[in-house]
Parts: sequence; C-alpha cells; structure tokens
Amino acid sequence: MPDFRRDVSTVASLAAIASCLAGCSPAPITMGTSPEILWWTDHEEGGLSGWTQGGADRGGLIASNGGHVDVDATHARSGRHAMRATVTSPGEPVASVGVATRTGILPREAYYSAWYYIASPMTAGEYWLFFKFRSRRALTDPATLVNLWDVDFNARGDGTMGVFIFHHESGNRTPLATPTVPVGRWFQVEAFLRAAADGTGRLKVWLDDTLIYDLTEPTAPSEYVEWSVGAIAEIITPAPATLFVDDAAISTSRLGPSYPVFWRAGQP
Repeated sequence: MPDFRRDVSTVASLAAIASCLAGCSPAPITMGTSPEILWWTDHEEGGLSGWTQGGADRGGLIASNGGHVDVDATHARSGRHAMRATVTSPGEPVASVGVATRTGILPREAYYSAWYYIASPMTAGEYWLFFKFRSRRALTDPATLVNLWDVDFNARGDGTMGVFIFHHESGNRTPLATPTVPVGRWFQVEAFLRAAADGTGRLKVWLDDTLIYDLTEPTAPSEYVEWSVGAIAEIITPAPATLFVDDAAISTSRLGPSYPVFWRAGQP
C-alpha cells in the first residue's frame, strides 16, 4: 500500500554555509554574521527562494494531491511574510503534501528549527505531519533513500492537539503527553539529530522551551540527512488544513525560542 508521507521526493541538498544576522535580544537587530547558523530563511524576499538557496539540488518545494505551499502575508512571525502549507483530505492511502525541504551534505549532528502558527486546530484525522527527517542507507546512493522520523500533530478527544513521533524503521508511534500544541500564536519546534547507525545516535525535540522527546539509539543508517517542514495528511478535519512556517534554520547549537529573529541588513 503506497504511503506518500513515507516517500516524499528528495529535491534538495545543502553544501555551503550561509550567514545569519542576529542580535542579543528578542528584538530584530543587526549584529553581524553568526557562525553557528549554517542555513536560514525568513521568507522576506517575498517568496520561497531561501529553500532553494544554492540551486535546485540544494532545496525544494513539494506539492501534490491538493497540497500547496506558497508565501503568505497574513501571518508572519517576523517581517511581512511566512510560508503557508495547506493540505486537503484525499483519504487513505493518498497523502496531500505541501512541504519545503533541505538536504544533502549536512553535518552529522545539527539543530533544526522552525516557527509555526496554526489558526484553526485539527479536530480529527490520523496525522498532520509538520516536521520530517529522511536518510540514505548508502551515503552517496540516492536510490537507497529511507524515511526516518516524522513529527506529527494529532487531535485529542478534548478538542486540543498533541504531538507524536513516528519511527519508520520500527513502526513505533509514540504519543507525547505534553504539551498541548498552541493555537493562535507562534511557537517553535526544534530538533537535535545526530545521525548514526550505532548507539551514539541521538534525537531530541523541543516545543518552545519544553523538551518533549529525548532518544539515544541508532537514528539513521548513514550520515546523510534530509529535513522537511510543512504539511502532509491523508484524512484531516477540517479540510483544507493550513499552517504557517517562518524563521527556519539549521545550526550547530540550539537556538531556542528566545533567539533573536533573523534580520537582513537594510531591511526596514
């Protein structure tokens, strides 16, 4: 049975370090480049070209089966723009997909961060995927691409949304007891991944300042890493379902929710 969320097409790789302008307070101020930031985008070019920085083989956008990803000026964590990811509810086993991806020559270990805004919660459905890792069984062979870890929203019986982790290798689906996913405000999700096929592997996930998942075990068959953010769903209510993503980054140290917003020189 095909499952598109478990086989999102690779369209990108990351090879070079990009600079980030950051300050030392929550306000957006320019203080020069930050060496801990390997890549970032704030969508303030008025589009999604930050995801394809370095060429089509270093990043990309994937949309299918009624899913859509574009730039939006209605909600933005900083500046005027954010990425909008919308999915429909085509039914099992067809996934509606709207994601942005970075991949390729990423560090063996890094932090992956993005900010999310949900105006209307998911009230029913199997999953609402918003954060995903994939790898390759053979580092240099694209034909050996495999799914690793999904971070998904789920609807709770009390009308709130929670988070669960899906591990493709084992098939384990781990519901996380806390916290409740915020609705109507921006929140940060950040993950630390050390890609390793032995016991040195590590996966940690934070929602804002709360550590919600911490695992030490084999996490990937090789050091190749692909990261996707956006939305994927098969059955979801209400449909279409939309979430917004802003200020995404890959870094060598944890940023956390108090890290200053990214700021471009000359930006009003």
